[in-house]
Amino acid sequence: MTKTKQSEVEQIISDYIDLWNGDYSKLEIVSDECGVYDSDAPDGEVHGRDGFEAFVRGFHEQFPEANFRITEVLADDGIVLCEWSLTGINEGEARGMSKLVIEEGKIAEDWIYHDR
Repeated sequence: MTKTKQSEVEQIISDYIDLWNGDYSKLEIVSDECGVYDSDAPDGEVHGRDGFEAFVRGFHEQFPEANFRITEVLADDGIVLCEWSLTGINEGEARGMSKLVIEEGKIAEDWIYHDR
């Protein structure tokens, strides 16, 4: 795992959150072989950039007003913990945490934990 500078981590996380908010021009921030682990994903996980894109697009079909916001970030040597909130059509706010693995400047893994 290569060491990633703090400023690079901040840009990667910013691009990744933009992607989750529907900016598909940021899709290159996800590695070709990425793995996303989320209890809401089919079989609890999604693999590959195409699978990830389909998962996020499907999410936005169900929740078109969804908006993610990072509230806290802790990063060290390619591992990033992000606390985030999600707002949208549903009244109130959902909160969650992601454990991200960054390899070669791209998201390689996202372990998502959230309140339902």
